[in-house]
Amino acid sequence: MENLKSKRKVLRTSVSQLFTRIENEIKNTNVNKCSLEESLKLLTVKAEELSKLDLQIEELLDSDSFEAEFEASQDYAERINIWKFRAERKLNELTGSSESMNDKQVVRLPKLTIPKFNGDSLYWNSFWNSFRVAIHDSTSLSKVEKFNYLRSYLSANALRAIEGFSISDENYDSVVEILKNRFCRRDIIIHAHMNKLPNLPPCIDLMI
Repeated sequence: MENLKSKRKVLRTSVSQLFTRIENEIKNTNVNKCSLEESLKLLTVKAEELSKLDLQIEELLDSDSFEAEFEASQDYAERINIWKFRAERKLNELTGSSESMNDKQVVRLPKLTIPKFNGDSLYWNSFWNSFRVAIHDSTSLSKVEKFNYLRSYLSANALRAIEGFSISDENYDSVVEILKNRFCRRDIIIHAHMNKLPNLPPCIDLMI
């Protein structure tokens, strides 16, 4: 396991450097679109590698150390998602900066990758972080529009949890709270994650 942790430490350092690189590119007055796209692709690849390492390490942990390790991994994954979507949002701005319709700004759903959420608490954080950055925090969208987008990204148990609510400004905040209270409970997320670990393939501790 120590070899895996050492490998993860190196990978996290590389990812943190990408955070800084993306931040500097976004702040630049003349953004280099190609450079930003390259940074985003690298971050996506490294995020996948890091996720696999986290799962391998968690599989080897005892119950006493699992919770702290899991929370640290989730915090770092959230940072990755935030910077991925900041980069994607900037790229969308650059792509659409010259587009107009009758000299009036047209509000469109950001072209960001948002995973559908079916009610599995294990994937709540990933879904909500993506949706929050792309839609929920947007100042260009009304709550009715946000509600419509939210419904479109829900399925199965998650969608059934809010079926009784009509689409309105008032109900948007209510359904968000209902989803958080039902699927964002820390104990349920940890329990779901621990249940998944026995189904993973055996871990191979690679010597590097």
